[in-house]
Amino acid sequence: MSDEGSGHHGPLHHTPTSALPHEAKLARQRAHIRILTLAIVLALIALAYAAAFDLDSAPEWIVFGMIIVTVIGAMIAVHGPDKDPG
Repeated sequence: MSDEGSGHHGPLHHTPTSALPHEAKLARQRAHIRILTLAIVLALIALAYAAAFDLDSAPEWIVFGMIIVTVIGAMIAVHGPDKDPG
């Protein structure tokens, strides 16, 4: 039974970010950054595990090192200081 006219959209209804107050937007953004950080850390752990057992030559280790440097740069960019645009 659906109450389409009641305005209730069920437990999966989320307010669009554009409709949120500023503090709620910031809280949502922080949550997304935490999730992204966790995903990147898990991917790095998987890469490190694979590297420990599969990399045999210097060029492979160089590529792996550049991936790590790129990820560290991305983490610094994502977690950099908050800047006030105005």
